[in-house]
Amino acid sequence: MELYTAGTGNGQRAAIAVNECGVSCEIHVLNLGQGDQKAADYLKINPTARIPTLIDPGGPGGKPLTVTQSWAILMYLCEKTGKFLPADPAARVRMFQWMAEGAADYAPTNQNIFFLGARMPEKVPDSAIKFYEDRFVNLWRFADEQLAKTQYSGRRRNHRRRSGGLPDLGRPQGAS
Repeated sequence: MELYTAGTGNGQRAAIAVNECGVSCEIHVLNLGQGDQKAADYLKINPTARIPTLIDPGGPGGKPLTVTQSWAILMYLCEKTGKFLPADPAARVRMFQWMAEGAADYAPTNQNIFFLGARMPEKVPDSAIKFYEDRFVNLWRFADEQLAKTQYSGRRRNHRRRSGGLPDLGRPQGAS
């Protein structure tokens, strides 16, 4: 496999997924500041000019598959390797729920804080930034409350350390 990535949250999420799933992968780190993602060769792989992009020459049915979007890459690797996905259907749905929470709430809220506070060319009202900061704190408070109910991580049934991974969040105490 090949992973095209960068040092962003999305790029790191995909790289961590590759590592944690234990797949052999050549990593290509793009310099987004220099516009590597807009190079003609990369645009042939991912026309949206965004990272990350995973290429699996041995995809489903043995056919090459290109996957974009860090959450889609994470799910693809979990499905392909059989790691981190609960077998119990209810626990699996809870895990998908937490992954959606991360994709739809945690990541965009964090991005809004950064963009409004550091990247907007004009001054943004402090109340706008505070709105997203408060939301971010509440999201993590909720996650922390869920993790407090979790006996073990998604890696091994008897593993007692809470790692804070999404499989932990979706699995209730005592579930396998």
